[in-house]
Amino acid sequence: MSTKDLIKEKLDQIHEEEVLSNILEMLQLEIELNNEEIPLKLTQSQKAAIEEGLDDVANGRVLTHEEAKQKIDKWFEGK
Repeated sequence: MSTKDLIKEKLDQIHEEEVLSNILEMLQLEIELNNEEIPLKLTQSQKAAIEEGLDDVANGRVLTHEEAKQKIDKWFEGK
């Protein structure tokens, strides 16, 4: 069975409209980016988040992959 067939099979098992809507949005974005006809448009909120991340990097507010994993594991332990 091809990957495409597996995806179709899994999609048939999803009944939550919000999940399906999110999948459709991701697929549309992928197609648009591959066609390179439509430039990626970010919301103000997305632009602000990117700027915040770049500022974090510029000011050394970053974690290694291992540090991030440990922080996430510790967070999950508290749940």
